[in-house]
Amino acid sequence: MSPANSLPTLQTLHNDMQAVHDDIAQLRQTMDARFDELSSQISNQFNQFIPFSDKFDMALEEFDTASSQINVAVLAQIGITPPSEDI
Repeated sequence: MSPANSLPTLQTLHNDMQAVHDDIAQLRQTMDARFDELSSQISNQFNQFIPFSDKFDMALEEFDTASSQINVAVLAQIGITPPSEDI
């Protein structure tokens, strides 16, 4: 094959490589957009969880307080007064 005959082949190869490059760039844009979408969904779900977590913490504190009050009442029924730091 003479060099003159190989030029169209090199041009074709260059065009094919450019097409692959363009496809990769498009795929990257698509993946970036999908990543942003998923990140947003995860962030929204996490933000919805935070108030639930705060409510759970408050309920747990209320339970601890009620439990302590019950313990004090039970001890009082049997005539035991706990130290003031336990109340």
